[in-house]
Order: sequence, then structure tokens, then C-alpha cells
Amino acid sequence: MYSLSNPTNDSNHVIPSVYHEVATTGSGIMYRMTNIESFVNGTNFNGLGRPLENTKVLLAIKDSFIAEQQGLYELSYSKDQWKIHKVESTHEQANLTIGIHDLSSWWMGCVSVESLSNHGEAEVHQLDSKMLDEWFKPRYGPICFTAF
Repeated sequence: MYSLSNPTNDSNHVIPSVYHEVATTGSGIMYRMTNIESFVNGTNFNGLGRPLENTKVLLAIKDSFIAEQQGLYELSYSKDQWKIHKVESTHEQANLTIGIHDLSSWWMGCVSVESLSNHGEAEVHQLDSKMLDEWFKPRYGPICFTAF
């Protein structure tokens, strides 16, 4: 578990010539999805795992900044295509309840939904979080090459 008071890690990365990496941090990089539909339609989660059959995932998104983005979304997979649309109401329980900030980090490959769930930042129901990571989380997070 990550602790702010103890940033050490066990990566054993050696920085020439005698230094050991003690932490990995992001400097000035932040992600926030401002249009969920556009993101899904633009990426189609290419290069990631695919369900073996038609699949539906009901997402409950919390967004305190862009009110019209908050709500329920139905994310469906059919014929090698992911599609998403906002739903007004349903009697079904959401498969995933997550804040937009965590959803953005997950879909950018910075964190797994399994980790978010383990830390109480996301709630997963009726689906396996490892399977969700296989479908939606890139293997590697983005890298910033900008010198600060």
C-alpha cells in the first residue's frame, strides 16, 4: 500500500553511479476527461483485451466539476466496437462506481481499477476488476518528456 509518509519503493532501479530510486512521482502531469463519449469513440480502447462475447458495463460516474458529465453510462461491446451513451435511469445496479478523476487515470494507464477498488476509490459489482483492467487499462501509462 502506498503511504505518503513512506515513499520508498522496491523497484531496485539504480541511477548511475551510486543512487537508488526511492520513489516515482508525476510532476505537473494531470489527467481529466472532459467528454467521456468522445474518449471512448476516439480510442475504442485499441490494443487492449476484448470480451469474448457482447458485453455491457454500467458505469456510475461522479463529477463535481462538470455536472452534465456526472451520471450513469452504458458502455457496450459488440462487433469489435465499444460504444457508450448516457442513460437517464435504470433499475440495474452500476457495475462500476468511480470518480471522473480516477476514471481518467485508469483509462490513461496510470492506475488499475483493481487497486482503486482495494483502496475504496471505486466500487466494482458483478464484474471482475482484473477483467476490467484487461479491457480498459493500457499496459503502460503515458510518459512526459518535457524538462521541468
